[in-house]
Amino acid sequence: MECKLKDFVKPGDITKISDRKNIHRNTISRYMKNEQLPRIDHAYKIASYYGKTVYDIWPPE
Repeated sequence: MECKLKDFVKPGDITKISDRKNIHRNTISRYMKNEQLPRIDHAYKIASYYGKTVYDIWPPE
């Protein structure tokens, strides 16, 4: 499962998501680098921030 989060993130977004959705910045960075799969609650929080579905950001194979 490849993360498409890089396609949506603009400068400063990681800090905004971190503050608004209570997800650590390093965790979001690991998701973007495909170093870690997101917890389901984090995936939904990040998707809702962008008005997208979880599948838009983490499409199934």
